[in-house]
Amino acid sequence: RIDLNELQGKIDRKFKNEKENDCLTIDESIAKIDYKLAKCCNPIKGDEIFGFISATGGIKIHRINCPNALQMTEKYPYRIIPARWTNAGANTRFIAGVRVTGVDETGVISTITQLISQDSKIQLRGINVESKDGLFEGKIVVFIMDLGHLDSLMNKLKSVKGIHNVSRYDAR
Repeated sequence: RIDLNELQGKIDRKFKNEKENDCLTIDESIAKIDYKLAKCCNPIKGDEIFGFISATGGIKIHRINCPNALQMTEKYPYRIIPARWTNAGANTRFIAGVRVTGVDETGVISTITQLISQDSKIQLRGINVESKDGLFEGKIVVFIMDLGHLDSLMNKLKSVKGIHNVSRYDAR
């Protein structure tokens, strides 16, 4: 299990002497830089992030709480670079996974999909629901605008009658 405070401390120490201008800024203006969003943690605009220079020379953008972050910062600290999001790129969409669990009542899945479809800025990519012993677990994959947008969706889902838990997961 990752100790997020320990990891944040390591990254903070690495970057404490960095100036804000020395930080890789993720927006449209870096189109010429070879960077990709890491598939292991699917960072979303608004997540705390860092860059990792890959062996091929490109930069992978990871969330601070990526499952691989601690290993990368311990084994390859010299390949870590500070990164941050800007307000630019309002039309960019990010993939996000939402896990929903609750009571398997008639119409609950319909309510969930209707709630998602009401937001014109959310695009449903996929949904998978399994039911057992009167409970269901759904995995929903959506394209969203940023972390605030994801939080808003998750809060709406939490308010649906019969839903017990809503959490983010790393969709691939």
